[in-house]
Amino acid sequence: MFKIELKPFVNNLIRILLLKRFFRLIDFLLRPVSRLLNRTNRRIRRSFLYRRILSSGYFKKADNGLRKNLKNKLVLVFKSKMPTSNDNSTDGSENTSNQRPSSTILQNKIELALAATRAITIICTFFYVVPLFSRSVQYSAYQKALLANAATSALRLHQRIPNFRLNFEFFNMLMFEDSAHYLFYSLLFIFSRQITMVLLPIFLFALLHLLSFILRVMNEKNLQGQSYHRILQFIEKYKNYIFQMIALGEIFLMPILLFASLGDLSKLFILFPYYRFLIFRYVSRRNPYNRQMFSELKNSTLRIVQLPQCPLMVRNATYNVISMISGLSPVVEHQRTN
Repeated sequence: MFKIELKPFVNNLIRILLLKRFFRLIDFLLRPVSRLLNRTNRRIRRSFLYRRILSSGYFKKADNGLRKNLKNKLVLVFKSKMPTSNDNSTDGSENTSNQRPSSTILQNKIELALAATRAITIICTFFYVVPLFSRSVQYSAYQKALLANAATSALRLHQRIPNFRLNFEFFNMLMFEDSAHYLFYSLLFIFSRQITMVLLPIFLFALLHLLSFILRVMNEKNLQGQSYHRILQFIEKYKNYIFQMIALGEIFLMPILLFASLGDLSKLFILFPYYRFLIFRYVSRRNPYNRQMFSELKNSTLRIVQLPQCPLMVRNATYNVISMISGLSPVVEHQRTN
């Protein structure tokens, strides 16, 4: 008798269904980019045909009047399709000003590389969290997600500080950049044992910035359809929540590393550098969410401890822990001025 093992069959079926959903999601995210590439391809073909017709031998044999008439007709046809660089009129300048930002986004190699590395971070995080393959593949996806985030941070740092200088002022300015913080973050955890909480901040950052990039491309290409408004509503509604989740993930990763170091002494080599990373995030100039989350956690903990149902021993221990953490927190620049 031929027997079918039901459990492996069901597991393979679930994997196939999950992969179909994943590829549908990738298709939905890359659909605006494919439309954009198709439109640029059409524009390039039209401009090539335009130059081919203008440089053909028919105009050389035709009279001057017929040549001017045909050329003016072709200019009217292709005026809305390609920018005119030699036209000094107001219409030509408005046309080039409307089409110049879209070309800069497409031709900016750093922006395209940032979008690619962020997409790789999202895909590798998905393959690590969802157990579709073996453990070796999961560990490889974990490392590749951190490597892609390190590449993203390095490119972003190059955008923020393009000129490298070997002096104290440059490294002092480097320490206040968020991109340098997350480059240090990725290099810190890339060769350590897997901790799922490590991928939460870089995944949320990559998702948010990739959606913003897709929005910019769709806005420059006037693809403001239903998907554009959905992405815009999602960003406007959940942007602050995403930043708060990132800050909470970075804060709660510290006690996770502390408890993990009790069983694994190698985590102690990560614990102290990660404390420096938290200090950098706390004094960040562009991102105040870590300070806000620390103050909200402190206020909510004090509110719970001050309840009459709380035991006295727990209350005193909580006060000691809060005073110790407050003593370790650095002084922010605007607090010094005040």
